[in-house]
This record gives sequence, C-alpha cells and structure tokens, in this order.
Amino acid sequence: MKRLFLLWMIILVSVSWAAKPNIVFIIADDCTFRDIGCYGGQAKTPNIDKLAKQGMRFTRCFQAAPMCSPTRHNIYTGLYPVKSGAWPNHTRAYPHIKSIVHHLKPLGYRVTQTGKTHINPREVYEIY
Repeated sequence: MKRLFLLWMIILVSVSWAAKPNIVFIIADDCTFRDIGCYGGQAKTPNIDKLAKQGMRFTRCFQAAPMCSPTRHNIYTGLYPVKSGAWPNHTRAYPHIKSIVHHLKPLGYRVTQTGKTHINPREVYEIY
C-alpha cells in the first residue's frame, strides 16, 4: 500500500510539473498530404517535418465543406459550418459561437493567428 501511494504521488507531481504542450496548427490553401514532406509529399519541408516528428500529425482528417472559408470555420470551432452559420464561402459564424481561442485562453495559452483568415466575426475568433 505504501508503494502504491508513493507511485501515485510521483505521478501526480510529474503531471503537475509537466508543461502545457505547444500547439502549432498550419493551414495552407490547396495543400494536401501529397505536398508536405512528413506525409510523403514532394515538397521539401524540413522544418515542418521536424515539428511532425516531435509532435502529432493528423492522418485521418476530412474537411467539412468543399470550400476554404467554411472549412476554416469548422476547424476553429469544431462545428459543421451549417451549425456555426458559416456554410456559404466568405461568410460569418453566428456571434454566440465559441472558437478554440475561447477554450485555450483560459488555460493560459497565448493565441494568435497570422496570414489568410477569411473568418468572421472577430469576436468569435478573438483576432485583434
């Protein structure tokens, strides 16, 4: 019993000391698994390949819509575009929708986004 308690305490301490994982999510227009090196693609992407080896890759991901903007909304909210309000291309989510930003910020993450967005309204995604 004493050993079990000691083991449990070691696990609790190590979990509490563990740092939050870093999250980097890369989305590129017209980019498929056939393009990036870590998926066996033709492009030479050594830095992305290194990140993939140290982290996690999506290997069974499917888009929820055949257009870029609704797919981004889907990825950021976890909702089908028809549920978030962003089903037509270049439209906006309903104002009450919560995105990944709303879930990560309270956990102490600094969340940012750069490049092409095509997502609205800004309040849903807290992009400033």
